[in-house]
Amino acid sequence: NAVKFTAQGSILVHITLVEADTHAVTLRFSVMETGLGMEERQYEELFDAYPLRVGHRHHPDGGAGLGLLISKRLVEQMGGDIGAKSASGEGSEFWFRIRLPIASVAALPDGLEPVLASKRAHIYAPHAFTRLALRETLSGWDMQVTEAASVQELSAETGAHVWIVDLSRAPNPLALMEELCVQDAPPCLVLLSLSVVESLGERAGDGPARLAKPVRPAALRMELARMLGAQLDTRETPPPASSTEAGDGYAPRVLVVEDDSVSRRFITSTLEAQGAQTMPVANIKEAAALLDREAFDAIILDLRLPDGSGADLAARLRQQPGYATTTILALTADATEDVRQTALRAGVDEVLFKPVDPDILWGEILARAGKQTDKARGRDQQAVGRKADLISLLRDDIPLRRRELEAAVQECDFARIANIAHTLAGGAAFCQARELQEAATALQDAARDEDASTLEKSLARVHHAMEDLLSASD
Repeated sequence: NAVKFTAQGSILVHITLVEADTHAVTLRFSVMETGLGMEERQYEELFDAYPLRVGHRHHPDGGAGLGLLISKRLVEQMGGDIGAKSASGEGSEFWFRIRLPIASVAALPDGLEPVLASKRAHIYAPHAFTRLALRETLSGWDMQVTEAASVQELSAETGAHVWIVDLSRAPNPLALMEELCVQDAPPCLVLLSLSVVESLGERAGDGPARLAKPVRPAALRMELARMLGAQLDTRETPPPASSTEAGDGYAPRVLVVEDDSVSRRFITSTLEAQGAQTMPVANIKEAAALLDREAFDAIILDLRLPDGSGADLAARLRQQPGYATTTILALTADATEDVRQTALRAGVDEVLFKPVDPDILWGEILARAGKQTDKARGRDQQAVGRKADLISLLRDDIPLRRRELEAAVQECDFARIANIAHTLAGGAAFCQARELQEAATALQDAARDEDASTLEKSLARVHHAMEDLLSASD
C-alpha cells in the first residue's frame, strides 16, 4: 500500500524491540510513507472491508480494500495489535506489534566445530543476495569464503576444501551437476529447487551432495560437517518400496505433474504404496524437461497448472511418437462434463475428479497397461496413515496460502485469487476437509466472476475454515 499510494518522497520499514525477557520479545513493525495521508474521519473504516473504486483519489487503479482487514485479523490471531496514524498531506504510518518466542539455535554436536573452522569454501551463486547470505553464514562458522564468477570457473581456484554451488535457477541443473564431477575436485554441495530435489530422489548418489532451497542454516552446517569428514549419519534412509500382488508386481514409472503439495503427496504415496516409481514435478516447464530425456509408463497431470493447461500439455505429447500411446490421466477439481470432454479431446485417456479414490487411480493405470485390477493390498491400513500425513501437510501449507491470498487481494488480482483458491480446494479435497474445500471453491467462483461483495464473504469463510483446521486436535 505504501508503494501504491506514495507518488514521491520516501518509504521506511522500521522494526523496533519494545521489550524482551529470557523467553520472548515484543517487536513493533511499522511502515512509514510520505504519501497523501488521511483525514481523521477515514480512521473509522480503515480496518474494515473498504473496496476502492477505480479513479479513487488515492490510487487510479482502485483495489479490493481487503488488505488491512486481513492484516488486522492475522495480527489479532497472533495475539498482537495493529494501528495507524496519519495527517492529511503529510503521509501515514501503519504498524503492528506482536510478542514472539525466542528461537533456539541448534549447536553442532560436540567436537564438530573444528571440522568447519578455517576451512575454505569456494562458492558460486548468480544472485548477489544469495552470495551475501552464504558469505555471512559461512564466515559466522569461522570458514573462509571465496567466490567464482561462473560454474566453469570454480576449478580455477585451488586450495578450496568444499564447493557450494547454487543451481536453483539454472535451466538445466542436472547437466551442470555433471560438470562439477571433475577429477581432483573437492566435495561439492549443490543448492537446488525443491521440485528438482524431489525428482532426483535417491538418484545421482555418486554425484554432488544437494540441499533444497530455501536452505536452513542448521541443515547446511550439518551437511558441510559431514562432507568435511565429521562422522555423521543424519540423513534418513527411505523405506524400500512395498511390493504388491496387484498387477503381478507391475512397477510403472509415473510422472506426476501437480502444483499443490498436498495433492502431489497423496498421488505419489498412493502409487508408491503399490510399487510404482514416481517422479513428482510442480509445473509444465519441469515436466517438459523430464519428458525430453526420460521415458514414463504413465503421466498423471492436473488440468490447471501455474504455467499452463494440463490439457495443452497432453495435446503436445500426443504429437510426439514416444508418447502417442502413453497412459495420460488428468485430475481436476472442476467436476463438469465440459472440462472432461475438453481434456479427452486433447488426448487424455481419462479424467478423474478430485478427491480421486486410490483404488480407481491405481486401477486405471493397471487396466491401461493390460494388468490385473484386483483391489490393492493393504489399502485400508495405508489410508489411515496417508490421511493424517496429508492433513499435516495441508496445515503446514496454510500460512503460505494466506500470504499468497493477501498479496493477490491487495493487488486486486482476481485471476491469481482464483488460482490460489483452486489449489487450496484441491488439497482440501484430498484431505476430506469439506468446509475448507467448499469455502475455497466459493472463493474461486467469486474471483472468476470478479464479484467484490461475494469475494469478501468467501474470503472470510476461507480464513475461518483455515483456523478451524489449524486448531483441530486431529
